[in-house]
Amino acid sequence: MKITSIESFVLAVPTPKPMALQYPRHKLVVAEISTDGGIGGLGYSLVFGGGGAEAVHAYLETRLAPVLVGEDPLFVERLWERMFRADMGIKKQGSRSRASRPTRSRRSTSAFGTSQAKRRGCRSTSSGAR
Repeated sequence: MKITSIESFVLAVPTPKPMALQYPRHKLVVAEISTDGGIGGLGYSLVFGGGGAEAVHAYLETRLAPVLVGEDPLFVERLWERMFRADMGIKKQGSRSRASRPTRSRRSTSAFGTSQAKRRGCRSTSSGAR
């Protein structure tokens, strides 16, 4: 048995007032998996508040679905490994951690940092110690 197609879409689900006053709706990214054996499956990812659901959908369509089509759906560990390997080019830290990290150019130095000159083995004369 082989996976023949993965169809995905985004659903917007309104939330009742007592449940979430700040989020008028949540979004679900739904994936429907079909096989050549006639067996299908359904999976979803809930995105609270709806923000980022389109990004999850695009990631599923462009990165994950292509590596799963043609694979045996019964070998779950192999599917997981294929998805993990497809994701190796993306850092696991996310944009929030990158945004909070201070940026420095290669040539800049700080009181405790190293410059390119120090990495090349040159001594600094700006610290007063000669």
